[in-house]
Amino acid sequence: MFGFDTISHLGLAVFIYPADKDSVLLVIKEDYANCSITTPIEKYNDGHSVFKFNHSGPFYFISGVHENCVKNEKILVVVMADRSNNTQTLTTPSPSPSIVEVPPTPTPSSEEAPPPPTGSIEINPASTPSQESSPPKNGAS
Repeated sequence: MFGFDTISHLGLAVFIYPADKDSVLLVIKEDYANCSITTPIEKYNDGHSVFKFNHSGPFYFISGVHENCVKNEKILVVVMADRSNNTQTLTTPSPSPSIVEVPPTPTPSSEEAPPPPTGSIEINPASTPSQESSPPKNGAS
């Protein structure tokens, strides 16, 4: 049994399989349908085969072991034509968003309530009864 992976931006297929027990064959459509292993276009048997897609269209791969192919160990890869006229093949990833730490909002000091922990932000702080009845302590009173 072979594993299959694609590296699409490079146009490659990678097949990984036990080299002593299997192989990968590139075949025509009829050989794909019939699992015919006698006249492959190409044969790979190194256990870690890399295939480069050089044109658009269908590519037919089957196991080099007939019994495995009959058990559906085969894959059809259709390469679509690039009609974007884009000459750049790889895109540069956009930078990660920055994390900005917001300092705490200064609050009037109060003997009853300790200051909020560093780095926290109070949204709609609740007033305590003692803060409502007495003005804030500052040097202006």
